[in-house]
Amino acid sequence: QKDRYLAALRKADAGELDALTNYLTLCAEASMKRGILAAKGESIEEEDDLIKEIELFKRRQNGESKQVVPKSNEAMRELYQTNLRPLFTEFVEMMGRMDELFTEAKVTTSVGELQGRSWSQVMEQWATLPNLKEHNSVQLGYELRGFKGNASEPFNVSSQLSANFGEFHYVVNVAGKNGENRLYGQPIAESERKTILRPALEMIFAEIKKKSGGQ
Repeated sequence: QKDRYLAALRKADAGELDALTNYLTLCAEASMKRGILAAKGESIEEEDDLIKEIELFKRRQNGESKQVVPKSNEAMRELYQTNLRPLFTEFVEMMGRMDELFTEAKVTTSVGELQGRSWSQVMEQWATLPNLKEHNSVQLGYELRGFKGNASEPFNVSSQLSANFGEFHYVVNVAGKNGENRLYGQPIAESERKTILRPALEMIFAEIKKKSGGQ
């Protein structure tokens, strides 16, 4: 009650001593009543104290507020256009570095067969579905078949990139490993894409070296 205290002080300085003594008397009475309640084990919280605490908490939270967007068709379409499409594109390009070592490179999606279409065409169609928000995940797979290098026999390797969709967050999983939760409105920078995808390249290269005898 700083404002009331300072107002009483100003009146006292002007000669109205009763204003200060009355204020201090009220404060003393309030303190005694709270002390008695506390001694009885009863709550001494005042409604005003709770309201003040709530308002202070709200101010702190508003200063650190995030762009929280609930899952919806629009949120997921925006997510695909701004984050997932460039991430998937870079994933395919990164895996393509190994193509010349194999007889065949095959891309698959969890949302439809290619059937003469590119993976990006299939994904673009998926992103326009009217029930998009009902989907909980989407996956892109890259399979390399028939190793042509120095190995005892041909072999296949594969890697996957997927995204799981929650109520407010999505998670990118690379080569079976879960990433961090990201808000739907949170962008993935180009430098972050390389960091996210590098484990996929490292793991598939390590598997190729192991199966080929490390040559």
